[in-house]
Amino acid sequence: MQVYTQQQARAFVFTRREGLLGRLGHDLRLRVERFTVELDEATGHLLAQLDARSVGVVCAMHDGKDSLEPFNVKDRADIEKNLRSVLEPDRYPQVTLQVEGAAVTAAGVSAQGMLLLHGRSRMVTVVAHKDARGWEGETTVRQSAFGIKPFTAMMGALAVRDEIVLRLVIPV
Repeated sequence: MQVYTQQQARAFVFTRREGLLGRLGHDLRLRVERFTVELDEATGHLLAQLDARSVGVVCAMHDGKDSLEPFNVKDRADIEKNLRSVLEPDRYPQVTLQVEGAAVTAAGVSAQGMLLLHGRSRMVTVVAHKDARGWEGETTVRQSAFGIKPFTAMMGALAVRDEIVLRLVIPV
């Protein structure tokens, strides 16, 4: 079994905007700065423990790619304030993803796992693949299934989609 931390691996959250005024908002790449991941390829065991208090903005996304346009300080501060308001990390600091007995094949993995988020546990599907650089796996999460009300502004005309993506990148 290998144990990885933020020094060796990366954990991201991706959000997408929607609504009548969605074009005024940002699709975002967020990064979890503190976490551990246990991975045992032989048994199909994965345990990721992420610190919700350490989630921060990396960049805006355009057409699925990182934007080269930097955020101004006020935009970044506003987004991170809204993120804390939605995620409530002081109340729910731990996010845990656990997968047991995943069948690892040359094509990768598609397995069921248990995700603890915002104080609620739900089954999720984790899809992962391995290449020469390592493992990359993700799950799509419906925030409302975990009691999270996605961010909205301007009476709902600008909103974050209910579905977000949690992605782990683990080197070989």
